[in-house]
Amino acid sequence: MSNLTKYHQYRDKIQPGDLISFRGKGIIPGIIRWRTGFKDTHSAMVMCLLGKGREKRLVITESLNFGPTVNYLSDRIEKYNSEIWWYPLYATAEQREAMNLIAWDTLCKQTRYDYGGLFRQIIGNVSLDASRLWCSEMCQYYWQEAKYIKKYKKAFNPGRLIQEFIGDKIGTGVKLN
Repeated sequence: MSNLTKYHQYRDKIQPGDLISFRGKGIIPGIIRWRTGFKDTHSAMVMCLLGKGREKRLVITESLNFGPTVNYLSDRIEKYNSEIWWYPLYATAEQREAMNLIAWDTLCKQTRYDYGGLFRQIIGNVSLDASRLWCSEMCQYYWQEAKYIKKYKKAFNPGRLIQEFIGDKIGTGVKLN
């Protein structure tokens, strides 16, 4: 079980569109780290729900082995056995709202997980295809569709996504656990 102290310290600053980066352990994260040279092995984007009392509930959309899904950010932090980092975006309220809506729309369309793209990314670069998305590719797609970043022909892996936009579109990361 992870400590949620840092999460509660930053919770009110975390907004839709922000990047959540995972630094996983295990075979697949190890291969990703080896191939990319980055510590970051999985990406998710923050979304927002309104709770029963109209309070803001932070959820993340992430592409897991069974496809895109939504999880409470606090649950993922509490149950994850490695580091989770939050990277705030320098987005406008309109861009954040667009990212939130695009993410919900994509989830409702039941976009599939892109296993082929994940393995092709290990040996090279892949083109962005919205019919099948893996984690960082999904974040990149939401940001492009919301016109937060320009359209790129190639999909970025989790570490490259941060490297490409840190300082310009993404703020400094904060470890949440």
